[in-house]
This record gives sequence, C-alpha cells and structure tokens, in this order.
Amino acid sequence: MSKTSSYSEQQISNSTSRYNFYTGVVIAIISGVIFYESFKIPVEIDDLGVSARFFPQSISAFMGLLGLVLAVQGLRGSSVSDDKPKFNSAVFIKQVLPLSVLSFIYVWMFSAFGYLTATLFTIFAAAYHFSVRGKALIILPVVMSVVFYYLFFILMGVFEPPAEVFDITSFLKS
Repeated sequence: MSKTSSYSEQQISNSTSRYNFYTGVVIAIISGVIFYESFKIPVEIDDLGVSARFFPQSISAFMGLLGLVLAVQGLRGSSVSDDKPKFNSAVFIKQVLPLSVLSFIYVWMFSAFGYLTATLFTIFAAAYHFSVRGKALIILPVVMSVVFYYLFFILMGVFEPPAEVFDITSFLKS
C-alpha cells in the first residue's frame, strides 16, 4: 500500500469520526428536546400504568443514549470498517416494497374497518410474506393484535376512532 493511499484512508477515517461526533451530538440534542417536550403530554394523575408519555420518553431516551455513543466513538476516532454495502434491488422489490405497500393498506384499513380488523389482516399478511406458516400464522396475528390493543387502548388510554365502513368491535362489545 502506498503512502498516498494510506494518507487518504486516514483522512477519510478522521472525517468520518468528525461527522460521527457532530451527528451524535445533534441526535442527543434532538432527543433531549423531544424528551423535554413529552412532559407536555397530558396524563391522568391517578394513572399508575404506562401513560401516553411512556413511548415518546423511552424512545427519545434510547435515541439520546445512542447519539451519545456515536459522539464518543467520534471523539475516540473510531469508525466502521471499510465495508461498503451495496443496494440489492431484488431484496428491495421482494421484501421492502411489498411491506411498504402493506403499510399504506394498513392505514387505509384502519380508518375503514377499525383497529382490530386492520391489525389482524396486516400482521397476518406480513407474517405470511416473511414465510411464517403453520399454527404460528394463526396465533401470531391474534395474540399481537390483543397485546397491542391492550397496550394502546387500555393501558395508555388512546382514543380508538370508529370505523367508517365496518366495525367488528361493535359486535364484540355487545
């Protein structure tokens, strides 16, 4: 390896470390602002469980921690190896694109058919897409829909908007 090539690699490594430091600091600041602003989310005083603040605060705290780790790595001069990932269009078309389309279908189904129907269908379709078969294909959507329903609508008290076309929960509640 020539001296010029080694010098160029060292410059790139120093530049990457500097960018990592600044990026980590910015991420930590943004997460601090989000964490601070999350205290403005109203909660019930007698609410002992998970409140509406839980997810924004936990995600912003974790994001801040990762930002600080990135900043420290930048200060230490650490950078990732010279691994250059390549875009794989076959993987994108086969896995990412259908999941993106499914997310748009979920948003439409949520307003048309309500949470329960949309979530059951979406988890079933995503599990099937990622080759989940057998009993798990039936059990996973049901269990996860119930867990998410309990977490968001019971524990956190999030308002569930009524379905516009068909609401299965009206049959389940009666």
